[in-house]
Amino acid sequence: MYPSPYRHAFQRWAAFICLLAASFVVAAIAGCAASPNFGANNLAQDKTKPAASADATTAATVVPRSAHLVVVMEENTGYSSVVNNAAWPNLNHLIATGALPTRYYANSHPSIGNYFMLTTGQLLTTNDSSTQVWNVDSIARRMLQAGVTFRVYAEDMPRGYLGGNTATYLVRHNPFARLSDIADNTTVANNVLWPFTQFYTDLHNNSLPELSFIVPNIYHDAHNGTPQAADSWLQTYVVSQISAFPQFKPGGDGILIVGVDEAATSDTTGGGGHVSPVFWGPPVRPGYAQASTTVYQHQSMLRTFMDALGLPNLPGAASTAPSMAEFFIGAGVTVTQPSPGATVTSPVHYVASATTNTCAKGVASMGIYVNNVLKYVVSGAQLNTTIALAPGAEHTVVEEWDYCGGAAFTTINLTVQ
Repeated sequence: MYPSPYRHAFQRWAAFICLLAASFVVAAIAGCAASPNFGANNLAQDKTKPAASADATTAATVVPRSAHLVVVMEENTGYSSVVNNAAWPNLNHLIATGALPTRYYANSHPSIGNYFMLTTGQLLTTNDSSTQVWNVDSIARRMLQAGVTFRVYAEDMPRGYLGGNTATYLVRHNPFARLSDIADNTTVANNVLWPFTQFYTDLHNNSLPELSFIVPNIYHDAHNGTPQAADSWLQTYVVSQISAFPQFKPGGDGILIVGVDEAATSDTTGGGGHVSPVFWGPPVRPGYAQASTTVYQHQSMLRTFMDALGLPNLPGAASTAPSMAEFFIGAGVTVTQPSPGATVTSPVHYVASATTNTCAKGVASMGIYVNNVLKYVVSGAQLNTTIALAPGAEHTVVEEWDYCGGAAFTTINLTVQ
């Protein structure tokens, strides 16, 4: 290990040289073989997950920033009606590959108060028939002040529509249309309120806003339609669409949140019943079911929206709500293959990804050390390669270097047959 006063300077030099190596696709470079900043960053597995694989990532301490936050709201569906229920096969696949809060409760019955809690941090009203426009602090106000782009994509709603219910669209499911910053300004309303068909156009034109708030119609959000119809619509028109884009592939910053406004009215736990929102996307801990005993409600989800978008001064109850950072991958290196301590045959297949919470420019490159000698370097935040290893015990390290001179690593000790 290099002496403490010199080690970080050496790592910055090593990262720069390794970047040069990556640009020429060099497998090993003399001078890059400095000892990485070894420390306790071993991966742990959580084996308490309903319908989810074992998680092998460390939790974030803060919700990561995202410029591609997509929120879809489902209706009137309790936790036990979704999790492990065959009526929701696609949503359960998101649960298995994403992150599931297991102690999350809606705030009220009926719907409208929950939607206002998600956007203002206040219930405001529990009258589903209310047409009042509210002049209150909200995520909409914060986004408009900060220049954060957002759009509401509501199925069967005309552009800029500020009217009441239609046959398939319920205005109470679109709280943005009842906030004064939008409802009292037709220019802003036309910029923000769009029919759902525009989501496909914006996505395929690479022009999605930073927040996309999707409101399915009452037959596609499980309000009037079947769970199967809602599940199929979600998969066909949202998940399958965004999955094709790099923002939602490994290394991207895309976060999909499938929320639920409330459980059945017979469940009043927490005010609105036990529900099962789902997080999914590259920054989300894959296969993670809540390990903490923290109780979350919609004010925590509002905090999550705002933290992901980098918005300060959270409104209402969001300002004191617990963070949902545990559902996101902590900064550092995540190795999905091979497993620490595994017995393997050579060549060994390495699959890893890296994130950084300290460098806005992101991860520059990744490398693999074998017995403190750098054997492989690749540019970017994804690594997928094979390395020939000698029989016996091998000490390997997967490290990342960011554009700001920082570094992080994960140790993978193996037995090679």
